[in-house]
Amino acid sequence: RLFTFEDFFSDGDDNHRILLVLDALDDDLLLAKLERERKGRRDHYPVRVLWRTLIAWKVYGITTINGLIRELRRNGSLRRLCGIESVFRVPKPWQYSRFIKKLSKAENLVMVKEIFDKAVEELKEILPDLGESLAIDGTGISSWCNRFAKEKSDKEAGWGVVERSRILREH
Repeated sequence: RLFTFEDFFSDGDDNHRILLVLDALDDDLLLAKLERERKGRRDHYPVRVLWRTLIAWKVYGITTINGLIRELRRNGSLRRLCGIESVFRVPKPWQYSRFIKKLSKAENLVMVKEIFDKAVEELKEILPDLGESLAIDGTGISSWCNRFAKEKSDKEAGWGVVERSRILREH
């Protein structure tokens, strides 16, 4: 079920990747559970719509919920892919807050983790060396640091490579 690297970056439209990701995620149990919990309540913003838009949020690399909402209002094909009939039905920020709070419950977090762990396992079957090497660009990580401090709080901060064997010896 998992897509190939070439498929992910093919020349299709921008929504091609979201379709591949949504198809690859085995999320039926989680969504069924959340829909059962919501049964009998207002359903202006269905669980599947909120879930699909949160997945699109990550696939598109959008940084904020407000940015996601702007993209959903702008991109009609993405709205339709996520199950939103019109620009007037795009969820509001508080709907996302409530949904994320529900997803953050311990039993739901376990299910979310299982969904992504399964996707990674399938990816490891295709790419057996997945996870052997890791590089991180630290510029994307926000930090709260006092630039005027006389002594750095993180002595190893900076550019470089920490070898796995060194980490294992230290722990």
